[in-house]
This record gives sequence, structure tokens and C-alpha cells, in this order.
Amino acid sequence: MRLSAGLVESRARALLGQGDLALELAQETMAAESETASSADLSEASLRLAEVYQAADRLHEALDLLTLLDERGEHWPTRALEVSARLAAVRAALGDYEGAYAALRRHHRQRAAHEAAQTKRRVAVLEVLYRTREAEGEMRAQVSLATELDSTITQLVESNSSAKESALRDELTGLVNRRFLNDQLDQLAARLGGPSTISLALLDLDHFKAVNDQHGHLVGDLALREVGLLMTRWAPPGATTARLGGEEFVALLPGMGAEDARLAADDLRRTLAHHRWPPELGASRLTASIGVATVTGPLDPARLMRRADDALYAAKERGRNRVVGVQVSAHNTHPAEGSTTAS
Repeated sequence: MRLSAGLVESRARALLGQGDLALELAQETMAAESETASSADLSEASLRLAEVYQAADRLHEALDLLTLLDERGEHWPTRALEVSARLAAVRAALGDYEGAYAALRRHHRQRAAHEAAQTKRRVAVLEVLYRTREAEGEMRAQVSLATELDSTITQLVESNSSAKESALRDELTGLVNRRFLNDQLDQLAARLGGPSTISLALLDLDHFKAVNDQHGHLVGDLALREVGLLMTRWAPPGATTARLGGEEFVALLPGMGAEDARLAADDLRRTLAHHRWPPELGASRLTASIGVATVTGPLDPARLMRRADDALYAAKERGRNRVVGVQVSAHNTHPAEGSTTAS
């Protein structure tokens, strides 16, 4: 019995946890449908096959198939975003961090273009509606509609995070930038009126100037990009990871208490300390000092950042490659400190 590409997609998804069975089904049906299925169906089945390859740890075969799909992305726009995201993940798993970063950047550009096109279409509809009612000659209706139009466009712009992201993302590492982080903190401060717990981890690479001086800024940039990838992999659910500038990074951890945040930060510290860095760095071993501040109660973004910076300074004073945590509450002006030693 010949199976349709759509049915293969469903069956392959259901069998992803069954390894060879899913792979055999996807491969055989791809061959059977190669001459009769539509381009969209074949692309859909190809993506599912790449997913099975990835799940089976056959990463090079997944990479070849995803690269082909990525080249045909203009003919298959509805799945281009998924292809570029999966391509970035596979390249990162193979250790091609530069290729992964390029694929991730392309993914964000595609998302921004897609969201911008949707916004443009919606605004065009609203403009037609406005002109139609304007012809009625009723001043009150015109004023009311203008207010409605302005409110709707504002909501579209605020909800269109992908389009906005292009201006709020650090081009080198792919992480969000300081402006995005500040916006996130302001939104949390406005939304959280009652008791709440938020932690912020401020990270600074130890002696990074020596890397630039010894190997040059291009190698330094390569190292910073890799830090961005490692932080993206490490980030707990709901976290926001950002690059503030230079070799300074930050992780915003809503809902995470002081001890959990300190342990999470130490996990990131150990990940960096034991990471196998690109050969361009030679024998250089990158480590990081991390300051963690936890606030319980009303959120004051400036105070939270300042206390994290104090903790980071303490980590450097105690020998670097360590985590120092401070806890700040609305009723405690001299918070207790905790630290994790280097290992």
C-alpha cells in the first residue's frame, strides 16, 4: 500500500521514540512518493525525515537534508522558520557554532520579515476601514475610528516581538541586548504588584582582555559567540539571557529563589570552565565570575542590577571563577551573602 506524504508525516511523528522503525517508514515512503507527491508534501515529509535523523543521532544526514530544504525555502515559506531553527540546532550539535550562529541569525530575520508582513497586511485592512468610514462625513465616527486605529496599531507593534527583536538583539552573540533586558525588567516591575521572587545573574569573563591581546579581536569575537551559544543551551525555562556589552552577560531568572539561582549560576560557571574552546584560542581556558542578586517583594530594576554588580565585584575580589550570591528583600537593607568556590 502506498502511503501519502501527509500520512508519513503523522506516522513518523508518532514513531519518533521508536528509532529504526520510524526511520525505515520515513525513508521507504519518501522513495515511493518521490515521483507523484507534490512539492509541499515532499518538503513536509523531508522535514519529518530530518527530524527522525536528528532523533537517531544521525546528524550529518539530518544536516544534508535540512541544508537542501533551507535552499528551497522560498518555495516553502510556511516551514522555512522550522527548517532554519532545526538547522541551527543540528549545526550546534555537530560543533559548527559559527554555522549555527549564521542559521540562527537567518531564522530571526525570517521571523522578523514574516511578522512585519503580517503587521503590514493588518494595518492595510485598518486603513481601508478608516477611509470607508471617513467617507460617511461623521466627525464623531472619524474621531472614534482614529482612536481605534491608533490603539490597534499600538497593540500590533507591542505584540509583534519578532519584528521588534531585530533592534533588540546583539548581532555578535545572538542574545538579546541591554535595551531588551531593561524593557523586560520594567515590564516585570509594572506587572508584579504583590510578593514575588526574581533573581538576576551578572557574568563577566575573567581576564578576557588577555584573549584579545594575545589572539586578536576576531578570535575574541569567536569566543564571545560561543559563550552566547552556551548560555542559550544552559538557560532554564522562562529565563532571559542577554549580552550587556564587551565580555559582560546577564541572565534574568523570574520566579527563581536565591539558592536555586546560585546553583544554576554555578552550573553555568562550571560549563564555561570545563568547555572545550575552539582551537583558535590555543591553550587559553576561559572562566567567568558571576554575581547573583535575588529580590523578594516589589521589584526595583536598578537596585537589583546594582546588587548583582556588587556580588560580581565580590566574586572577582575572592579570586574569580566563582559565584557570589546576595539576597535582597523589601525589609532587609543588609542582605546575607553566599558564595560558591571555583572548581
